[in-house]
Amino acid sequence: GKLAAVGSPRASLESNFALRTLAGAESFCTGVAEPERRLVGRFADAALAGAFHVPTLQEIEGCDAILVLGADLTHEAPLLDLALFRAHAGAGATIHLVGLRTGRVGGFAASFESGDPNSIATRGRAIAAGLRADDGEDRVAAALAAAQRPLVITGTQHRYVEILEAAVAIVEALRARNGTDPWFAMAVSEANTLGVELLDDRR
Repeated sequence: GKLAAVGSPRASLESNFALRTLAGAESFCTGVAEPERRLVGRFADAALAGAFHVPTLQEIEGCDAILVLGADLTHEAPLLDLALFRAHAGAGATIHLVGLRTGRVGGFAASFESGDPNSIATRGRAIAAGLRADDGEDRVAAALAAAQRPLVITGTQHRYVEILEAAVAIVEALRARNGTDPWFAMAVSEANTLGVELLDDRR
């Protein structure tokens, strides 16, 4: 009969690849829920196309302005959370949060704006517009524009594609403004969600 295989974002890339090879690409499922899979796939496609640079945790520690849009790093990505603490303590990074909860980062963030997923996306689009207009009136846009190493971080917590698209718009505005590859990171639900998504040929 036919064989179907379900991978796991908690398993290593090598284990998922071996399972995919055994079952065949058409019979392999990543094990990532569809709403998150769409978001991670969009991020992965843009990264593979060279739209931005995905920084390492060590690189993040050297950033000087960071926007976290729609992610709760304390609960979603503790290592990213720690990297932001080190960026603030070491490089003096200015950190701005737009989301439901601040997490530990809220203790040293320069600003926090709370809202539901739709208002988070709307605020993200406004920041992108502020970067494109270069009017200096938007505090967050001004901080990203003035930074030498700006970073945008989003997440999959809300399963809301408009938040990701707003983050992408910010990154594109930074690229157009600075002429260099902006830094963009995504907090995902499991350790290897992005890795296993890269194995999926159905995106």
